[in-house]
Formats: sequence, C-alpha cells, structure tokens
Amino acid sequence: MTGIERGALDQRIDHDLANEDAARLEVVMQHGGQLVLRGLGDRQAHRRPLDRHGVDLGIADRQAAAGDQDRRLGLGLEIAARGLVQRDQPADRQVQAAAELGDRRRVGGGRRRRGPGLAQGPTALAPRGSLGYGVPRLTSLHQRLRAALQAAAETVRAAPMQAYMKSAMPYHGVTAAGVRAVCRDVFANYGAVDLATWSNDVLAIWNTAAFREERYGAIALTGHRSAKPLQTPASLAMYEHMITTGAWWDYVDDIAVHRIGALVATHPGPMKKTMRLWSKSQDLWKRRTSILCQVLAKDSTDLKLLYACIEPSLGSREFFLRKAVGWALRSYAWHDADEVVRYVDAHADRLSGLSTREALKNIKR
Repeated sequence: MTGIERGALDQRIDHDLANEDAARLEVVMQHGGQLVLRGLGDRQAHRRPLDRHGVDLGIADRQAAAGDQDRRLGLGLEIAARGLVQRDQPADRQVQAAAELGDRRRVGGGRRRRGPGLAQGPTALAPRGSLGYGVPRLTSLHQRLRAALQAAAETVRAAPMQAYMKSAMPYHGVTAAGVRAVCRDVFANYGAVDLATWSNDVLAIWNTAAFREERYGAIALTGHRSAKPLQTPASLAMYEHMITTGAWWDYVDDIAVHRIGALVATHPGPMKKTMRLWSKSQDLWKRRTSILCQVLAKDSTDLKLLYACIEPSLGSREFFLRKAVGWALRSYAWHDADEVVRYVDAHADRLSGLSTREALKNIKR
C-alpha cells in the first residue's frame, strides 16, 4: 500500500474506481419487532403498506425527468416490515421478507453527480416516544468511535484520501490499519445481545456518520465476533440498506465479499435465490454484490450461481459491473483457469474488453 491506505479497506479486496451516482438519502431504524425505513422528505411522513414488489431508484431514477426531482424530494415514506428480526422464522421466509423490503421504490431523487457523493445524509432516528421522528441521535458507542478516530487521525492524509475516493464526505485521515486498531479497541467489550440491538447499533453509526472512517467502523461492527450467531438471512435488510445507501465501491465490496458472501456460504438455499434476484436489480450495487459474493469461495464456488449472476450484466456499460465480472472470474481462475478460459471464449461476443482483461489477467495463454 502507498501513503494513502486506499479507503481503509482490507488489502485482499480489489480496488475499483469510477464515477457513479451519489447515495440516496434514506433512514433505517429498528423499533421493537419492526424494521422501519423512512425516506427523508417533507415534515409529515406518509405511511403506506409494504408493496410486494417495488422498483428501487438506482439506475431507474437516472431516467426520470429532471422536473420530477422537487416533487419526489417532497415525499416522505415509512415502510414497516414486521418479523424481519424474528430469528425463529424459516430461513426462506426471512430472505423473502428482506428481498421484498429491498426491491422497493425509495423516495428521493438527486442530480447525477460524480463520485460517491455526500454519504452522511441519512440520520439515525430515536424510537417513537423518545426524541421523536426526525431528531438526529449520536449514540455513545458512535461518540467513542468518533473520538478514537479523531485521536488517531493524521490530518495531512485526510484531503488526499477524500480526493482519491472522490467523496463528498470528509475523512479524519486514519489509515486502514489505524481504523482496524481503533475498532478493536472501541468494540473490545461490545456484546451483540440480539439482532435488533446489534443492527440498531450498526445503523446508528452508519446513518449519523460525518466522516468516512466512521462508516468503515460500522462495517467492522457487522463483523464483530459476538454477532456471529446473528449472521442469518434476517440480517440481510441491514446489509442491503448499507449497500444501497453507501453506493460506492469501498463500502459495497467489503460487505459483498465478507458479509453477503458468508451468508451465501452458510445459508445457500435462500441466499442463492436472493442473489439471483439482486443480479437483475435496477440498483447496480446490488447487482455488483451478487456478482462478487463468491470471490473468496475458492473451490467451493457455485459456478451455476456465479454465471447466473453475471448473465444479466453481460451487456451492461456500467464500469462497476464490467469490473465486477472480471474480478469474479479472475478469482475463480486461481482454482480452475481452464474453466474461466472456456467461459470467456464462449462469451467473447458479449463480454466487455475490461471484463475479459480482468478475467484473464493471471492466466498465461
């Protein structure tokens, strides 16, 4: 690594960079047995039942007329999905509920911008009956994390790191190793009691982050040892929120490879169904996640799933999807180079040059 620790990601993850849309403003909170998602909009929230299927913004909103932007920004939306935190549900039902929540129409538009945009837009909300909806809340855990990151900061690094990541959200200036050390210290005595508490702690940090390393801390908390028993399909809604609101490679790739990938390995039946759904999503980050979720699977890679998740994006012109296809194939090539060569040759007329180069990078032909 060079002086700039490439967005505080683990070195095992490939680092892709290109221009894309800013994250959408959205809020997630947990209240009792409900997972509540609420778009930031006008003063009054509009309650609507959860649709069986919706259309998430992602690529679709880029095609929306500019004149609709103010109208969409004026809307508020609150969706309550009951039962997502109930671990006694069958795994298939947990994933189905999370997928139904995920394939939703998210309210809020935005002009197309370069780079990941201002990721600090979402705020954590206090539970009903406490501070009331719409009141930002900085938890004590987040306060400790922020203070520790500030203490570890090398301010001379902050601006270059922000420029490299093309981020509107500033950096403290903490290296990847520094972020890991801070998280080990701050979360040393953390104990995930249940899914609702753990996800609320994670999202409280994620949604109120003012510096990018704080969101890296939220991702680190998702992998805390005490949360291992909670890594079930019921946690998928939390990860999906982080993927779609983070909407940039430094966040998404870490979650896709280390969290979603683990869920696919431990709950293959329901998770593989969900990845196939995500591979066709209009949100490119969910598509990218479905393609990358097996990059650490080695010889346990489900080729049928990998190819199924690649297929809907073969004709895409999106850099992040083309790069993901190449990365996923290259990762598998370490274990079966002949199969990757066969696949590349069989799809030569559909694979982009970028995907082909990335897939064959480590293969001598």
